[in-house]
Amino acid sequence: MTTTWVWNSDFMVFKRKGDQLMLKNDINGALVSLSLPEYELLLAYSEHQSLQQVRLCLKHLQIDEDTFFAVIEKAKDLQLLRNSRLQSQAQRQKDWQIRLHYVGMKLSQGLERLFGWKIIAECRGNLRFFKFFSINLEGSIWQKWAESACWQKYYWIGLALLYLLLIGNLLFHPDATFAFSGFAIKETPAMALFLCLVIAIFGCLFCHEMGHYFVYKRYQGEGDVIGLGCMFAVFPVLYIQIDDSCWWPSRRKRMLLSLAGIMMDALILLILSNLLCFYHQSNFLALILACLFYYYVVQIFTNLNPFFPGTDGYYLMEDALGLQRCYGYSFECAKKAWSAIRQGLWPKLRKNEVFAVLYFCLSAICISLYWLLITGLLTFPLWSNLILHT
Repeated sequence: MTTTWVWNSDFMVFKRKGDQLMLKNDINGALVSLSLPEYELLLAYSEHQSLQQVRLCLKHLQIDEDTFFAVIEKAKDLQLLRNSRLQSQAQRQKDWQIRLHYVGMKLSQGLERLFGWKIIAECRGNLRFFKFFSINLEGSIWQKWAESACWQKYYWIGLALLYLLLIGNLLFHPDATFAFSGFAIKETPAMALFLCLVIAIFGCLFCHEMGHYFVYKRYQGEGDVIGLGCMFAVFPVLYIQIDDSCWWPSRRKRMLLSLAGIMMDALILLILSNLLCFYHQSNFLALILACLFYYYVVQIFTNLNPFFPGTDGYYLMEDALGLQRCYGYSFECAKKAWSAIRQGLWPKLRKNEVFAVLYFCLSAICISLYWLLITGLLTFPLWSNLILHT
């Protein structure tokens, strides 16, 4: 039976510069850059399925056979073209997301009537990254600060001075003694501690995203959306919509955009370290500081991890090495190898595909370990008393 390849309806053009188009997958947020002739060729192929018919349809283009098949194969790899059978399955999946979006929209409307919060229901994505809600910062004080040249200058100067002060205080203050006095508490309300930690963590995540936002606006980024999402079904995250940074020709700017979040995480860890050095009371606040410190040590190492897709370390690695779709490509190579093994064959992989499979294996290990860590945090009220009261 002949396979029919059709245009993946999840991809839509969201930006154009001359003959260059940027397409975005409405479900998982994947970005693909195409030239206008390539886009026209793919749409024509999804309708006619043959080189001869495409040439008749696009008489204004000179299409040679090698170019034609190269573009088609590239589109299949990027999932711009999808098997018609899979397209119908994807449509059924999209239907339940539409229903979920309707529920989220009703909830956001209710919150706006009650509290005046202008929340946008997203309710789209996949297992790797699912978006729940977002807020547009346009017109907010955050946007005004980020777009102000004066505030940008003070922000970076202030950040540098704060780093020097905090590091100097840890190194040279005679009374600096690092201690986790909060762990000396005999009785702890576990649920109250859990809720306070969640609020504190989201506050720190907001500071992390604002670091990205300030760099993004410094280089004339056009988006102003901050949202709440979930990675790999269990990891709650905040995110800044920075899709148009893919157009930035400078890899240095894109790397600085990724480094901004890491710098904010390091700043938060320095603040917590200073507090733990000089606040030695055995009370509830000290316990929150100690737990938050341990969380942020793990957070920094996780965020720097290039084997965890979606982290700042991952995007730094892609930009530093000039790679694209590193995790997606490695996943496809791992599927290819596993398919051969299941058929009792030795997988025939090129050198770069072997490295891609190794990368995917390391990513799977990192994701699993972090999943266990987050599961432990989410079940904290159930097991904390066993640890804290022994």
